[in-house]
Amino acid sequence: MAFAKRRAIEITAYMAAILTLAACGAESDESMGVVNATATPRVVHSPTITANHESKPPTGKKELKISSETGHSASRSTPRPKSSPKKETVKDKQPDYNVTARFNADKPALMGFTVGAKLADVTERFGKPSDTYTMDDPQEPLQVYDFPGFSFGFDANKKVVFITVSSPDINPGLNGVRIGQTVQQAIEALGEPNTNTDYVIAYTAGGVVLKMDIDPSSDTITSIKLFAE
Repeated sequence: MAFAKRRAIEITAYMAAILTLAACGAESDESMGVVNATATPRVVHSPTITANHESKPPTGKKELKISSETGHSASRSTPRPKSSPKKETVKDKQPDYNVTARFNADKPALMGFTVGAKLADVTERFGKPSDTYTMDDPQEPLQVYDFPGFSFGFDANKKVVFITVSSPDINPGLNGVRIGQTVQQAIEALGEPNTNTDYVIAYTAGGVVLKMDIDPSSDTITSIKLFAE
């Protein structure tokens, strides 16, 4: 009986020791947990990436930028060719119809030409006519070339038969005399005519006649003609 009692006391003491050790272990684990919870966590530094970060191209390689509007390379865009000014062609150029040559009473001329001149020379000087038509003539039909304010008549051999001026805007090469001027002005510029009436004044030389029709009411020139005598 005494043995059993002693044995129970030993068992009780042993269990108390075990409980004491367990309690100490739990307290140690709890203290370790607190330390770990309060310890400053380790910070791992990583590269900072921003939204507008641009990577630089490798050294030695040309950077190629892309336009967001056109989608073409700005560095490779082809420049627009410069437009060169339009060159004036012979077709576009308008001839000057005015004649500044001095009048020669010994060889009358009108618009810089006289009877017998070639059609090719006339068109080279004044260009393409505004109109052409055939005129009936007792001897032979004549080909008429109309220009602004004046006309030429040609025979079958393409030689000048007559010249007519009908516009005061044209300087016909008579020392400044034009349609609309007076008989007196014409005489002062060209000299005394071979014929002088109320309706006509005329200069004749070398088988050619320069005739001016006159308006007797105003004594002014209404038309000017050159033809063979």
